[in-house]
Amino acid sequence: MLDTDPMIVAFHFQVDEAQHRGNYAHALQDTFFGCLSGAKSRDVHLQIWTGDLLVSEHLANEAARENILRALLGYDPRRWKTLSGDEFADALFSATIYVVAAEGLIRSVGEYLDHQLRRHSSYLGCLEIDPANRVHWVLYTQKLIPRYRYLDGEIRLFYREFEEREGADTKDLGRAADLERQGFRVAWEDIGLRHTIFDSYQSFEHAARLADLQTYLSEHLARVADEILLRAATLDPRLNDVLHAALSGFERIQTREEIAQVALSCRGFLQGLADALYPPRTEPVEGRGLGPNEYRNRLWAYVKGNLQGDQQRLLLAQLEDLGNRVDRVDHLANKGLHAQITQPDIRRLIAALLVLAYDLLTLCPPPSQSSFEPYSDGIQDFVRWVAKRGPGSAGKEEGEDR
Repeated sequence: MLDTDPMIVAFHFQVDEAQHRGNYAHALQDTFFGCLSGAKSRDVHLQIWTGDLLVSEHLANEAARENILRALLGYDPRRWKTLSGDEFADALFSATIYVVAAEGLIRSVGEYLDHQLRRHSSYLGCLEIDPANRVHWVLYTQKLIPRYRYLDGEIRLFYREFEEREGADTKDLGRAADLERQGFRVAWEDIGLRHTIFDSYQSFEHAARLADLQTYLSEHLARVADEILLRAATLDPRLNDVLHAALSGFERIQTREEIAQVALSCRGFLQGLADALYPPRTEPVEGRGLGPNEYRNRLWAYVKGNLQGDQQRLLLAQLEDLGNRVDRVDHLANKGLHAQITQPDIRRLIAALLVLAYDLLTLCPPPSQSSFEPYSDGIQDFVRWVAKRGPGSAGKEEGEDR
């Protein structure tokens, strides 16, 4: 699993009844939200489940205890956990353990939360939930209650509107007011029939299918990324440097100048693709100029020359859309209107860039002959070094670095 793949992670707390005066649930949730609000990562989107870890009904004998512990904490190199086996086992069978489980967590944010929560004496550690593990499914997916959605700093409290219409009081207004007093943006979300007896998607079999689907998606997306990197490096290794600038710039965005730099890197990657796939030429194609600065026209000509029919029209539409996205972000950033550019705008720009890059790079097989042009700087450096050393110095002397 990649570090950027979303996980379901359960954070465990040993309850101190005296410390929390019986209202430990909200106190521990507040501890979790306080740590989450300090995470530097943007685009944090989590569904949060809470509740006690209820194992007593499954502990008929010593063998049952051992089986549960083995199923919960058994060695699995694919799964992340920071729980101490001995400490967790002692607490599991002698105390109340409260769980805050976050679905949609990426590894970097999870590690940050785990580090921050270790400052609290009640924290035991975290465990990545395996939806295809039946014990995990029973104790976490089935027993915990869906409470919140956390979306870029906003906390949505779940409720059921159909029950409200029947006169039931399903909105926890006190909890909402409490979170607002702590400075959180609060909203409500109707979850309808999800997680009720009418929800036929709450079976273990469905959870296992979702786990398979996540694996399939990760593998397919990883394959797309691998193809982009491999083919771009073959065409011109500088392409991957420009793509790195775009993606690393996206992760650092804080100012409008950095937003403009991401748009500039995206444009630079497209221009580099055009230079490698369809170098500039003087003769126009269908009235379109194909000079050095007309990179979009050159990519258009490359698609026209290698595809026909619906495939051609689809890829040309992708190219037009991405070009418009780049222009819009660059225009708004340079006008100082970065408040009009949202984080999803930039993420969609990056996603569109990667999809188009994959389609363009896989239109044709990699070239059978490598170009010297990307290595021109290295060639010139070597020539200058030879000229400086004098005749006969091209062969490296033993033990001497160039």
